[in-house]
Amino acid sequence: EKSLGRSIGILVSGCVDIIANGRKVMSKSDSGQEIGEAALFESAYRRHATTRCSQSCETLMFLASRDAFYACLAKFPEEKIKLSVQVRHRISMTVMKEPFSMCDPAFLHLVCTECEVVHLTWPKTATSPEQ
Repeated sequence: EKSLGRSIGILVSGCVDIIANGRKVMSKSDSGQEIGEAALFESAYRRHATTRCSQSCETLMFLASRDAFYACLAKFPEEKIKLSVQVRHRISMTVMKEPFSMCDPAFLHLVCTECEVVHLTWPKTATSPEQ
């Protein structure tokens, strides 16, 4: 929370809680849901929440560094445009729309091959691949 985004997470399995200002604001449990994408697309945007493994289950996530994610986007420039527009809309409307829902499956596959696999157990949080 409040840190600059250095990575993006993609939920593989399990459930994570999104914590803002010390309070749980939502949970994510659907495979393929993204976590932290807004901080990667908006240069001055700081993370507004912390992602923590839910008490109810273990979680498996793909965690891609900013550099790895942008390398994937360089190979799929049309996806960068789509995601950027969707993320900006999400920020401006403060809705929880899933930006990856309209992406080319080949792009999503490439992103996943560039990711670090992160296994979380409660109360661990999702952090940057460098940590």
